[in-house]
Amino acid sequence: MAELEVVKHAKKVMDTVGDNEKGWKHKLKDIILEILIIVFAVSLSISLHNWSEGRHDRHEEEEFLHGLKLDLQSDLGEMSSDSANYTLALNGIKYFLKVSGGEVLSKDSMDAYGFLFYNTTYLVPNSGRFEGLKASGKLGVVQSKELRNDILDFYQEFVPMVNLNNDWINTYKSNYIGSYVNKNLDVRNGLGNWEQVLRSNEMRNGLTRMLDIDEIVSNYALALAKVREIIKLIDKESH
Repeated sequence: MAELEVVKHAKKVMDTVGDNEKGWKHKLKDIILEILIIVFAVSLSISLHNWSEGRHDRHEEEEFLHGLKLDLQSDLGEMSSDSANYTLALNGIKYFLKVSGGEVLSKDSMDAYGFLFYNTTYLVPNSGRFEGLKASGKLGVVQSKELRNDILDFYQEFVPMVNLNNDWINTYKSNYIGSYVNKNLDVRNGLGNWEQVLRSNEMRNGLTRMLDIDEIVSNYALALAKVREIIKLIDKESH
């Protein structure tokens, strides 16, 4: 509609220029009037377009942040569970090192901590919504620069950092600890020869190396804090 108005008034300008019956002062007045009308029509069209786009962006931002909060709450649960398991594993490592030093192995403790020799942990974040918005080049719909940067930091720095730690411990347990246990453990009678396995130099050295799990717990804590910070910012933007 605005384009038609511009064309119509531009035609009037040309007609006025070519009108030999009018004096130049009259022509100038008419031309200036038509130009002002054209400028107003174009400005109005741009303003309406920007307003419409702004409304669409705000709606898209609202939908994205609502969904992202649900994603992050799910990630929060998964990471909290992972962190708790690592803390339990760390307690188990310290206990098994005591057994390695001569303490009698308890069946209850073996049942509680034995998982640490075999389990694997990997964070699979609910990142589809974020990746979709990023791929579309529309991360700018998130108005808050602080919130936008925190979201980017979480998915592009904190998640890779946590999973780099997970990769290390998973690989180490599989290639060293798990492999050694599988080759040397005999469980035919109750606790079998667990005490013998735990008191070997190989296992003692391996368990000592695994004390680095405390660094993984610390990195999970940083990631959890970042998620909670993002959720607070989302709540702030929603009000």
